[in-house]
Amino acid sequence: MFHLLLHGQCDITPEGEQSPHTLPEGDIFFIARGVEHVIQSIDVDHAENLPAKEYALTNGLRADATGILCGTFECDENVRNPLLDALPSSVVVKTDVHSDPNWMKHLIALLVAESGHDSVGSNILVEQLVDTFFIHIFRSY
Repeated sequence: MFHLLLHGQCDITPEGEQSPHTLPEGDIFFIARGVEHVIQSIDVDHAENLPAKEYALTNGLRADATGILCGTFECDENVRNPLLDALPSSVVVKTDVHSDPNWMKHLIALLVAESGHDSVGSNILVEQLVDTFFIHIFRSY
């Protein structure tokens, strides 16, 4: 699973960790092995509890809101995956440090655009873009 900060910022705290990871726009939080985690506003006084909605995509952008694109990676559970085994349970990728900003900006824009509609082949393209994200995450670690 991954969380990509499209705009704004938030704190993410994986289960078992005391201190949150503060993520600004563009950063990616990757969870390799299903670790539970809490995502919250930096400004806790104005945070809202929202019900979990599987596969929900909204476009109710507010200037003061944080936008997060969430996605999942699926691997065959019966096959050992040395790439996933090499990663810790969670990884924060600072995209301004680990990538060419123009390349990442275009990848993010394409992923957001394709995940927002049901054009022919969009689901296949989104899967391939997510695979590209995984490679980027692994390289940055």
